[in-house]
Order: sequence, then C-alpha cells, then structure tokens
Amino acid sequence: YQIQDCVPYEKSIRVDVEHGGTNDYPGADYACTAYWYQEAPSHDWSPIDPAQLSPAKWAAEHVVEAEGLTWGAGAEVRDDSGLKSEASGGKLAAIRGEKVSMRVSAPGAGAYDLKLTELLAPESPLSVMVGLPDGTSLPVQLDAKTDLTKGGHADLSLQAKLAAGMNTITLTVEPGKTLLLDYLKIKPSPYQNAIEGEKMKILDSKDGEAKTQDMASYSGVWSGDSQFWLVGKKAGAEATLEMPVATAGRYNLIVYLTGAKDYAIVQTLVDGKEIGGTVDCYAEKVTAIGRKLLGPIELTPGAHRLTLRAVEKNAKGSNYLIGLDAVALEPLH
Repeated sequence: YQIQDCVPYEKSIRVDVEHGGTNDYPGADYACTAYWYQEAPSHDWSPIDPAQLSPAKWAAEHVVEAEGLTWGAGAEVRDDSGLKSEASGGKLAAIRGEKVSMRVSAPGAGAYDLKLTELLAPESPLSVMVGLPDGTSLPVQLDAKTDLTKGGHADLSLQAKLAAGMNTITLTVEPGKTLLLDYLKIKPSPYQNAIEGEKMKILDSKDGEAKTQDMASYSGVWSGDSQFWLVGKKAGAEATLEMPVATAGRYNLIVYLTGAKDYAIVQTLVDGKEIGGTVDCYAEKVTAIGRKLLGPIELTPGAHRLTLRAVEKNAKGSNYLIGLDAVALEPLH
C-alpha cells in the first residue's frame, strides 16, 4: 500500500508492481487499483449503466495475440472460461494435433527471438515441437518441474531465421495434450550463432542456486528477455551447463553476460579448461554487458561442459551472482 506519500497526477497514472527474482510464489496474482477522492460534488453524476461495470480484460503490451493469427486445421480460437488464469484480451488459441500451422509476419529477413506465451492447465504439454520456415524442427520445453495444476502463464522461447513478410511456423503437440497459446512476441535477435543461456541444460552447480531469471522489466537488451542466473553465495561458486556443438572445428567462444552491483568477476571454462581471462561483471545498475570474446577454441561434435565460476568480487561489489544471456560459437575458417 502506498500510504506514506501522496502521488499527484492530473489526467492519468501508471502504477507498476516491482516483483523481484527471489522468493517467487508460483501462481501469485498482482494488480493495482488507484482511488480518486473528490472534496465536493461538482455536478450531478449520471447513473451508471450496470452493463458498463463488467471488468475490463487485461491485455499484454507489444505482443501479437494468438487469436489474431492465421491458423491452419487443428487450432481453435476460444475464450478463457474454465481456466484458472485470464488470457490477454480474454481469448486464446487452443492447439491440438500434429503440425498445426500459424502465419507470422517479420519486417525483414534475419534471426528473430520468438517467445510463445501459453496459459497453463492440466492438459498443457511440457514440450512442443516447432517447425521453422527453413525446414528445421526443434523441441521447445518448459521446466519439467512446472506445476500445471496451478495455472498461470509460461514461455516457450526459441530463435528462428525468418524471411521478410509472412512466414509459416508449425506446432506439434503430443496426443492428448492441448497448447493454450495466449500471445507471442517477435523481435530481431541481438546475437548470431548463439545458444540461449536459459535454454542450456544445467549439469551441476556449487555454492549457489542455478535458475532462469526474467529480464523483461530491466532496461537493456537480453535475448529472449531472460537469462541463466547463478545466485552465488561465496567466492568459488560455479555452475556447469551443457553446450552442444554440431560440427567439429575451431571457434571463437563469445559470452554475453549481465552486470550489476552484486555480480561477480567471472572465469569461463570449457571441459574444465580456462578459456580467456576473467570478466568483471560489476556495474552500477543492472546492465547487459554485451559481447565478450574469450578466444579461439577447438571443439569436437557433441555435448561439452561450459562452466561459469565466480572467482571473486569487485572491491565495490556486494555478492557473487552470475548472469549469462547467451553463448556464441563463431566458426574460424
């Protein structure tokens, strides 16, 4: 409650709820209400039509509503009745079956970050196969620990190469499951040849909690609006992620890290070997540090171990956190 201070405004006011990345409560619902007090009547207020008192449906900002897309067979536009959570605009697309097509528009050719946001229900799938316009298909997964019975929203994030204009993307849902797609975000990807940090499999962690952090509320550019996050508790805290390599060769290893007052000085290792020097992630405010070239590395096909270690903290730093937005492997010819 904003009790202590008056917040003056003349025509409109926007109130946001700041919800941090720790102590999250799944399924929590946050809302704001502003009360207007008038000292004395200025005129006779007209009676309010009860039909106008129905609550307005909330709507997500800067998104493409699923019900507004062009769908092939296997998708049904419906309302959110019977669900525990409200859909943006009150409607969604219920998708069942194999290779259900949707048409997505891109302003120009290139790599894009796609975030498909679904409503959770007991019939929701934990994994969806996404077919991209270039003919490739890939599974996109939710956290296996997701509790579908509590409702709420969840994101399926991926990177796709799109052509200018309309593109056809297919969604395949396992039999007996229904994907309740609410809306999607599409924006040019800031990185090429990148692996999303939050999508990398966590193999191990030490002296800290390893998880995903939503970065959409921060000022800056994070691919997919999220990052892999290690909440390190002391020097030496580390996490190891699985880094897939499709083709043998020599690559430049590039990391995209996050900086803040409580972020550590980070050393990167691949298969136990230090690559490049340390990166000081201290910053006065939460910042997307951007491209950090760690140097060339020879890699074989298959899964490799990428370790991020908080070796120490800046003299002005307050903790040992590590944020990884993405890893890029640039082929050297």
